[in-house]
Amino acid sequence: MHPFSIGVLAAALALATAPATASEDIGRISDNIAITVNQTAGALSTVSGDIHLQAKAHSGSLTTVSGDVRLDDGAVAGNVTTVSGDLDGGLGVQSQDVETVSGDVELGHQARTGAITTVSGEVRVGTDSHLA
Repeated sequence: MHPFSIGVLAAALALATAPATASEDIGRISDNIAITVNQTAGALSTVSGDIHLQAKAHSGSLTTVSGDVRLDDGAVAGNVTTVSGDLDGGLGVQSQDVETVSGDVELGHQARTGAITTVSGEVRVGTDSHLA
């Protein structure tokens, strides 16, 4: 396992940077969670904070109730689930299934994902994306 750092932000103020291992799961209530470039994390969850995987970061499942999920170019995630948050994915992102109740889903070109499920949100996918 390779160590990495996780930047936890609240109201744009850095609260902590903690070392972790690839197997660790991270859960927060209202903090934002960011995984840095080329790093790996376990499952990430937050109630009202946002989740951000920077370029080429890897993670297990991503879950948020009202926060948004942002996957930069080349990020890889397990299942992505939000209730009212949006998912914004860059070029070549990969995920398993994406599920949201009222949030929007936008995936860039060459995105790879399984099923995309939404009740009332909009789905926009780049023309070169590969959906299962």
